[in-house]
Amino acid sequence: MKPERRYIIDDVGAVLRKPTAAPILEPAEIIAIVLTATQWTPGRKIEPDDLVVEQMLHSLKQHGWKFEPL
Repeated sequence: MKPERRYIIDDVGAVLRKPTAAPILEPAEIIAIVLTATQWTPGRKIEPDDLVVEQMLHSLKQHGWKFEPL
């Protein structure tokens, strides 16, 4: 039986931050969470439609971040 994968967000770290209108988690934190929580194989070629990429984009959007051209 495969162990259930879970990820933990540091609630204390989020609560102690200064309240602002900005997203609570930084993009690097979101990417680290997704890489920890998603099953993927390091070193293999990742396609743009790969699950780990979709999860990162979804999580960034969900936490209030968006990409805009410079």
